[in-house]
Amino acid sequence: MRIRSSALLVGVMGVVLLSYAVVGVTYAMQQRNKNDIDAQLLPLRPALSQTRSNPAELEQRLALAQAKLAAEQASFPEELSSTELSDWLLQLAQEAQLKALALRAKPISTQKTGGHTYKVLRLEVEANGSFSQLADFIQRLEGGKFRTLVLERASLAVTTENVAASLTLALYARTPPPATETPSSK
Repeated sequence: MRIRSSALLVGVMGVVLLSYAVVGVTYAMQQRNKNDIDAQLLPLRPALSQTRSNPAELEQRLALAQAKLAAEQASFPEELSSTELSDWLLQLAQEAQLKALALRAKPISTQKTGGHTYKVLRLEVEANGSFSQLADFIQRLEGGKFRTLVLERASLAVTTENVAASLTLALYARTPPPATETPSSK
């Protein structure tokens, strides 16, 4: 009987030791997985710390973003005037000392971009001058009073005396919001 109880005790101890071994190996594998995940998260921690903001700070950031959006939307002119744009282009050409400038306005069209509809005034511009004069003219266009002016196309013809440029410019404007019907207007 003593041998039997000793064998039973050895068997139980073997099962316990085997259980400890399984638990130890499982723990070691989970610890290794945790270390791997921590290593992957390490480069992301600075970005995560910036996104954890209190609600007051988030409201302030939202208000600032909305103000910037409103300012950008206000930069679109409400009306397009080919005369005003032509006069401004002629003034820029004179300031850049271009020798010749020809303008051809196209009819105002509409264009849908980014879920919004805009009125678009396109002008074809022919200019002659030195390379530095043309570069000065284009730089003045970029920094000018029409922030929604886009240089859509440019081609250059270079001779020994000057550079001839053919440019297509597009000026974008907001379309007016749709009229809403009020009960008194029925």
